Amino acid sequence: MVGYSFRLTVCSALLASLGVFDLTDAAPAYPSTEVSQFLTNPPDFDVLLHAADQGDIDSQKQLADRYSRGDGVPEDLTKAARWYHLAAEQGDPEAQSSLGLMYMNGRGVKKNSDLAVKWYRLAAEQNHARAQYNLGLLYEKGEGVPKSDSEALRWHRLAAEQRYSAAQYNLGVLYATGRGVKQDDNEAFRWYKLVAEQGVSAAQHALGLLYAKGQGIEQNDSDAIHWYRLAADQGYSQAQYDLGLMHIKGRADRANDPGAARWLFQLAADQGHAGAQYTLGMMYARGQGTSQDYVAALTWLSLAATQNAPAEDRTQYKTERKELVGQMTAEQVVTANRQVLEWLQSQQRQPN
Repeated sequence: MVGYSFRLTVCSALLASLGVFDLTDAAPAYPSTEVSQFLTNPPDFDVLLHAADQGDIDSQKQLADRYSRGDGVPEDLTKAARWYHLAAEQGDPEAQSSLGLMYMNGRGVKKNSDLAVKWYRLAAEQNHARAQYNLGLLYEKGEGVPKSDSEALRWHRLAAEQRYSAAQYNLGVLYATGRGVKQDDNEAFRWYKLVAEQGVSAAQHALGLLYAKGQGIEQNDSDAIHWYRLAADQGYSQAQYDLGLMHIKGRADRANDPGAARWLFQLAADQGHAGAQYTLGMMYARGQGTSQDYVAALTWLSLAATQNAPAEDRTQYKTERKELVGQMTAEQVVTANRQVLEWLQSQQRQPN
């Protein structure tokens, strides 16, 4: 770590070399070359660079972090990878984990799953939680390593025991689905609850689902709604959809509330949730919880059919759409098709 007194000395020397500013004088229209250089390339960066060149691990990691974020320097992922590599070769687990991530995503280096595994494993064996979690993901997917749910479970558990929330959630999924371990709803519930209480929307939804079905815990609609609502309030579309279903089936606060259900389906549909788009379309077609509107119905049914839903569901969406078209005028169909195109174009313009 570069010492504060050393940085202060360098800064003081540079300011002295620039001369004393008389605040009574008119300020120049533009800063001098020396001042511009000071502002864009402050002395502490030069000191940091010098220390990194001398092999200081913390300085190497700080430089890598700066280049990866564009913090005080132009973003340069190639330079970030270089500095992470230098620190990683000295055995630093944080740098090893960050370098593994760059190889996994092809950022600053050519994508290489084998090298990602190498660096993740080196960090994971030093008990680095994020690396353990990412190594578990690679075993789940079979990228750079043979696919193995049992190995995924092992690495996720190591990270989960360090309270790494993403690993805790994935451990819950593995127990819920019986992948790499005997299926156990009680264990799934335990891990989901740990993460849900940290405010993670996916875990909140998963916990709500267990309460709704009575798996791993006594069935309780009120608790299911509580957790669904927490996830839905964070914009989690599947929770919005499932909470909408509970309203429409009369399992929520008020019996059979199609108005509340339609609002929740709308929130999920706007995010591209196929089931919500289909259900919303059918509600418009039937005038359920809203005024009957064939144009809106066809718009949402058509959008549902464009989503990456299971083949059986897409077949149903298309069947309902075809039947609805038979009840509409040509002008209504044209209007709906135009709205579909506008919605799809608006989604393409949204940032990833």
